[in-house]
Amino acid sequence: MKAFPAAALVLVSAGCFSPPVTLYDWGDYEESLYRVYREGAPIEDEIRILAEEVRQTQEAGKNIPPGRLAHLGYLCGLAGDRTRAADFFRLEKELYPESGKFMGFLIEKMPCGSPE
Repeated sequence: MKAFPAAALVLVSAGCFSPPVTLYDWGDYEESLYRVYREGAPIEDEIRILAEEVRQTQEAGKNIPPGRLAHLGYLCGLAGDRTRAADFFRLEKELYPESGKFMGFLIEKMPCGSPE
């Protein structure tokens, strides 16, 4: 009879150790921010890393977090690739319409085109 309470305790506590379910796939986002802003990592390297993570997230059918594409666009803008930056801003605007005004403002201020 003493085994039953111990087994019940194990089963009940097992639910506490399940992996967290997240709405978005953040990937290496925080580490990337740290590398660029604190360590001075080459922006082109971070663009490549984050763009690959976005591609993998999309292929896996997971959600790209809000702001991730905007950040990628910002990095592209810093690297001088304004066309690609605007493309990422437009994707951010598509996925998160609430960012539309801000993304439109950023695209408009870039010489590569106007908001759609």
